Amino acid sequence: MASKTKSEEVGENKKHFKDLISKLNEITDKVSEAEVALEKFSGKLPSDMLVSTPVLEPIVQKLTEGTHSHQEMRNILSRFNIMFEENIKPVLLEETATGEYDLAIKTKATSAGVQIGHWEIKKFTEGKEVIYGIDNVDTKVTILEDIRTYAAASAIVKLLNAGMAANSRDVSSFLELDESFRIHYQDALTHKRKFLKTKNPIYEDRFEFCKDKALTLKETITKKSKEIM
Repeated sequence: MASKTKSEEVGENKKHFKDLISKLNEITDKVSEAEVALEKFSGKLPSDMLVSTPVLEPIVQKLTEGTHSHQEMRNILSRFNIMFEENIKPVLLEETATGEYDLAIKTKATSAGVQIGHWEIKKFTEGKEVIYGIDNVDTKVTILEDIRTYAAASAIVKLLNAGMAANSRDVSSFLELDESFRIHYQDALTHKRKFLKTKNPIYEDRFEFCKDKALTLKETITKKSKEIM
């Protein structure tokens, strides 16, 4: 049997928590009913009234349910603590250790784009095209520019914040994919213009081919970017 991914395990834990909360709500209702019954009749009953009297039977039932419910509640809270310590707490600690949480709280919009950690992704327009550059927030130096997909820029910033160099293999792989996307996208535009001018089906076929390649590359970049923790 294939091992479960972290997201699958977290999803299962969330479901368990939801089920436990639902059970707690149900038990709380029972406890509240028992407390209301006790408050309503305590001190107002004749001393010689027997527990077997029909008037008291529903009250005794509520109090009994309440007693059982209190024990159930303690059991469920105990399960909450165990589940948190064994499943949820390690995930939270790991996310904090990898810097994912730290980056989340250090991400903010800027006048030119978005700042993520120690780096800023700046957005520019070149004609009708959008391009991105990456600046060091502390030195204000642009270390990379002419990036055509935001997914590539975002992935590179994640790697830089993790301590990788701008010329590292991982960063270069995203730049290569982004450049390949740019080439196929530009070729698609070129073939589209030629087709519209000449109506030659050859250019239409070339346009469709390059467009599909560009879209596939963009999807690949996005997928790889999301895989970076």
